[in-house]
Amino acid sequence: MPNAFAVPKAIDDITLSDIEKLFPLEGEFFFRFKYRYNGAGVWLDLNNKKVKVPKHDSKIIIKVTRKVPKYLPTEAEEAKEAPS
Repeated sequence: MPNAFAVPKAIDDITLSDIEKLFPLEGEFFFRFKYRYNGAGVWLDLNNKKVKVPKHDSKIIIKVTRKVPKYLPTEAEEAKEAPS
């Protein structure tokens, strides 16, 4: 089952800025968008926040990667995992 969130805007007007502002998780993320190029599905990284995001089969499909891990191990946890 896919994860989804609403953007209260026409699908043809949604920008990277809209996605970043309305993304439901806290933190910093990379957003990669799927679209069709020469008949193949490819992934596109956008760097202009004002550009409209591409669509794939009339849907916006995004791969999201967290820039910084949400959980960082403590020094004590790292010491437990280190070889003796």
